[in-house]
Amino acid sequence: MRNKKIFFVLWLCALTLLFNKPGNAQSDTTTDLNKAQKEIEENNLTYFKAFCRKDADLFNSLYTFDCWIMTPGTTVFCGPDAAGEYFVYASKNRGIRNGRFITINVYGIGADMMAEVGFYQLFNAENVQFDEGKYIVLWKKTGKAWKRFRDSFSSSRNLNEFSPK
Repeated sequence: MRNKKIFFVLWLCALTLLFNKPGNAQSDTTTDLNKAQKEIEENNLTYFKAFCRKDADLFNSLYTFDCWIMTPGTTVFCGPDAAGEYFVYASKNRGIRNGRFITINVYGIGADMMAEVGFYQLFNAENVQFDEGKYIVLWKKTGKAWKRFRDSFSSSRNLNEFSPK
């Protein structure tokens, strides 16, 4: 009887080692990263849909309540009203009506934090590109959704050289 117990324990240990290889954990992490990247790409499309539709509520839904939006040539937009304030500024003062994000990479920082690095293009009401630049976004998992937590971008153009409207 004792030999059967020892055999059973050894058998369970062998199964545990077999199914809990480091490769399996990495595979789960890769799957999570790929899933998060897909959600981030969908969020990026919705970002510019909000400008096309002039939908501040949709835009607001993409950010955490405690977000910071750090834009070139302005103060930091932060806090519960930041996304809405930035949307009004970007629509009226910058003339943004559409755009495109080009994600270069997404990095997993933790279970509820991601970083995205990429380039952007901005278009006015006549669908003419008036700006381009680079960005870094920290994404925070809130409930089941990834939202923009810290959003920082800078133009590759001298802001004094062009007029967006």
